[in-house]
Amino acid sequence: MNAAHAGIAAFDWSATPLGARAAWPAPLEAVFGMMLATPVAMCATWGPDGTLLYNAAYAPFLAKRHPAALGQPLHEVWADVWADIGPLVARVMAGEAVSFADMPLVMTRSGHEEETWWSFAYSPLRNDDHITGFLNIATETTAGVVAARERDAAQAQLIKRNIALEQEIVARREAASRLAAVIEHLPVGICLFDMDGQAILNNPVFRTFVPDFSPTDTVQRAWEDWCGYDVQGRLLAPENYPSARALRGELVAPGEEFLRRAPDGTHTWVAISAVPLIDSAGEQAGIILVFDDIDQRKRILLD
Repeated sequence: MNAAHAGIAAFDWSATPLGARAAWPAPLEAVFGMMLATPVAMCATWGPDGTLLYNAAYAPFLAKRHPAALGQPLHEVWADVWADIGPLVARVMAGEAVSFADMPLVMTRSGHEEETWWSFAYSPLRNDDHITGFLNIATETTAGVVAARERDAAQAQLIKRNIALEQEIVARREAASRLAAVIEHLPVGICLFDMDGQAILNNPVFRTFVPDFSPTDTVQRAWEDWCGYDVQGRLLAPENYPSARALRGELVAPGEEFLRRAPDGTHTWVAISAVPLIDSAGEQAGIILVFDDIDQRKRILLD
């Protein structure tokens, strides 16, 4: 667990307009839990003050604004660029899904300033059918932009198509199933379970990792054909799997490394995170499992 993630997960929200996390409404808790568990850069606002929440992957985007930006009004955090993003925020708070591509930012990530590009998709968040904030999914597009400049315009067109698809996904969300739609289209595998280990909801990426997974399956079914390893490379016992630890109330993020052995004999490395789901009464209602494909970079390290 890196320092940014640990600080965000342990942040005391009681002094912010959102109040203590134990008393949060279920939609806010679910969105924040999903943000904590995913490696995709995300931020969100909630409430009339536009109170800002974000995950560790988003923290570098804030640079020196982190961690003071947690729980602060969005318009104060981004005061220097509010003239640019304020109108976009107004549109999304009016119910419109908004996306834009390849915003340049100068960031210090390796001890020196470097030029980077980022793309964003904004979508409204609702509580009891009222828009009370928005979700921002941020993606770094530096490699694509540089490649397009150096080689040809094909890569740039691919990026635009990806952003257009992301916008289309956001636009299709319906108010009654907004959280389910967000989960459905995330680029990582997501599955929600209740406290009995019964599956509640999962997305297509999850089902690529666990083929033929059905709505009646339990968390034990998710672990068939898997072997998990701790940071020292030792084989994990089932009681130390992310799902078991999350059902005991632990936050498991970043994820543990697992090796899946498919029936056809192929092997795939996946990082699996887990986060408890807390209801509005402060009681644990279930868990979220997040499956992130790390096979390519893992095999590079092993070679």
